[in-house]
Amino acid sequence: MSATRASGEPHLGHLVGAWNQWLNLQENGKKLRQYFMIADAQALTDKGATAEGRKEVFHSVRQLACSMLAVGFDPEKSVLVLQSEIPELHELTLLLAMLTPWPSIERNPSLREDMKAEDLRRVTLGTLTYPVSQTADIMGVKATKVPVGKDQLPTVYFAQELTRRLNRTCWGIAERGMPIPKPLIGNISRLIGIDGEGKAGKSSGNAIFLADSQETIIQKVKLMPTCPLKIRKTDRVLLNWDRDLNQICLAPAGAEPFIHVPLTYMAAFGSSEETSHLLNDYCEGKIGDIEIKSRLLEVLAGVLEPIQQRLREINTGMALGIFIESSKRYREVAVVTLDEVKDGLGFGRKTYLE
Repeated sequence: MSATRASGEPHLGHLVGAWNQWLNLQENGKKLRQYFMIADAQALTDKGATAEGRKEVFHSVRQLACSMLAVGFDPEKSVLVLQSEIPELHELTLLLAMLTPWPSIERNPSLREDMKAEDLRRVTLGTLTYPVSQTADIMGVKATKVPVGKDQLPTVYFAQELTRRLNRTCWGIAERGMPIPKPLIGNISRLIGIDGEGKAGKSSGNAIFLADSQETIIQKVKLMPTCPLKIRKTDRVLLNWDRDLNQICLAPAGAEPFIHVPLTYMAAFGSSEETSHLLNDYCEGKIGDIEIKSRLLEVLAGVLEPIQQRLREINTGMALGIFIESSKRYREVAVVTLDEVKDGLGFGRKTYLE
């Protein structure tokens, strides 16, 4: 089980950071039921306080539903979930929050980073309970595997800790099979922004969106930073391919690495063999940035054109209907899970009337 927060327009970072891994599981993980969610309720943690933010969530949900179908998600093979269609998750989040000590929230690195970037006077209670809500999503269907990137491992670690706490607190829960979720780590945890700074995203204005026109993509690729030491095509340079981060960069001694964004995007969307060949030729002075960017445009066209064609064919209402109908399969399991948790806590009318 995994989720995409409805906080912006779908872009290449969604495809590389999560969806390609999910699609591989959909096609090859036949022994496991797959649940893939649009987390619209969680998007309200930082968007719900303003009308503009809520409008952004509205548009994001519609765009994500269409885009996920366009890239290949199939309700016949996976359970496609809209979080707001599962009211049991909100109740489960509240009950799990009662078991969550404040220090475990404070230790969450993702939440700490979000808090640093925000005026604390504007941080909502929903933001603070965000990790608990993510655990409820996982626990709702007793997910055993959570596909994530390396930067999202703290989410799974938090869920593991809270699930163990629940199993210790609620007599019988562990025996009935409340599993401890395990991470499935993808090859690429995140896609660097087209400006070479941070993670690609709408809020940073540094992403190529799935619906971008060819003209827009050309302009964005033209502006991608390359190697500041390569003035002429024939100049030789030394670039490193960090395969853990999937980044190709110039790493001067004692300085922050300077990312060659077009080659990094080639590593993400092209073949490993071609990327290695281009990298070697570039470092040896056989080709320059024009050739790299030209080839990247061809590769991106091969990725995006089929998706954009399917987007033109998909009706938004139909896409949302598919998610709403498919969500019923998640809810069938979540109802049972919530009852088990309430029974284990000795909470609710079923327990009171015994």
